[in-house]
Amino acid sequence: MSSKRSLSNLLDYYFKLNTKQKRDWRRTTKRIEKNEKYKAQYPPFESSSNINIIHIHCKTTISIIDELIIKAKQTKRYVVDTESQKGKQEKRGALIQIQFIHSTHHSTIILIEANYLSDPQSILFKQIKELCSIKFSNNNEIISWRPLEEEFKNFHHLNLIHIGKNIKDTNLQSLFSDQYDTAKTHPEMEKRDDQTRCISFDIYDTSGDNDIHDNDEEMNDDHDDNYPVQYNSNQPISLQNAIATTSGKFIDKSLTVNHWQCGLDLDLNTWKNQLFSRRQYNKNIEE
Repeated sequence: MSSKRSLSNLLDYYFKLNTKQKRDWRRTTKRIEKNEKYKAQYPPFESSSNINIIHIHCKTTISIIDELIIKAKQTKRYVVDTESQKGKQEKRGALIQIQFIHSTHHSTIILIEANYLSDPQSILFKQIKELCSIKFSNNNEIISWRPLEEEFKNFHHLNLIHIGKNIKDTNLQSLFSDQYDTAKTHPEMEKRDDQTRCISFDIYDTSGDNDIHDNDEEMNDDHDDNYPVQYNSNQPISLQNAIATTSGKFIDKSLTVNHWQCGLDLDLNTWKNQLFSRRQYNKNIEE
């Protein structure tokens, strides 16, 4: 018998799980199977723009934040996405991703590492807060894959992001009818790069696909083991499905639910800590 994880091939240990564990196992397996199906079916999605990625945390210099503030004052369109820490009962936001759309071919992405910010009374934190204030005001367009209040509900403890009323909130997910109907796209998504035919602005990673809540996405799985996984057409379409439908491209969702609070930037030196299975960390390997 194959040892490959599959809904049609339940392994022996599955039958030793309790009801909740079985349900979680089926949901996770369903996501794995869907991801592998799309991976085999579509070529990978690639951004059509040049992207500059900047990590924001306690070791970021004030001069970098000042440069970003200048850019923010010249930018009118942003894409936002957030990630919370995997496995926490009380969800705490771990990562804020904000993309500055400078043009069709150029953008800047900042990754705010929530667990590694400076003291709220520090000059650095106040500058970061000012940067966020500029973005979420001034009649800027804020593009997301779910309502903004949902994106930032796990970050209130930071007192960093305050959504102003004078913004244009564009929830791309709401522009799609549902996951089994013909997808409707935002007008900007109709634009294609002449060479790559990719969407004209890309969404970095895409928790916007809402992987923190992926247990409930596209699924009604409250039945016992003898019943197959059921799909719920009333659930909103996932970003992975939307990109596959509109662009014929594959977005890998296998790592989107993860330990985002680990500290992503090498400058934080968290790669030296024993967080995973390897006995010793090697900087060259981590890089």
